[in-house]
Amino acid sequence: MASKADIERAIAEARGVWNNPFNLGTRGFWAFFDAMFDRFVSAGPERVDELRRLADATGGPVLDGTPGSLGLLDDWLRVAVVAGADWDDGADWLPVWTRVTEPWPLPRGMRWPEFLRLEERVAFYFADVLMSQLPGAKWVCWRDERFNTNRTGD
Repeated sequence: MASKADIERAIAEARGVWNNPFNLGTRGFWAFFDAMFDRFVSAGPERVDELRRLADATGGPVLDGTPGSLGLLDDWLRVAVVAGADWDDGADWLPVWTRVTEPWPLPRGMRWPEFLRLEERVAFYFADVLMSQLPGAKWVCWRDERFNTNRTGD
């Protein structure tokens, strides 16, 4: 039979593992990523405003939140990204979902930080337009029922 000290030590070890946000398979792990997801989603309105200001300042389309604006946005992005737009978006942050700033060369030298920020802003705008057309739609942090599986499409 385990002593009281052994039981207390086992509880303390379990608690330490359980609360460790970087230990896969723990509630602490999910709490950490839930917080990151909440941080990401909460930035949405600001990112959409930033995209609208950037489009306005660079001769892009009027982003009025309608499905028709998505095609105009796509056309503008093709020109901007392929042409290697050299704008300074005035920001110094990277999206919460990335830490990579220079994974491979971009077309015609567009800088990675601006590209990653643009990608996040466009994703939020796209989601806003879709959610306005689909009542009840919302952001969801998807998880596979098999713990520690982060691939989609299985």
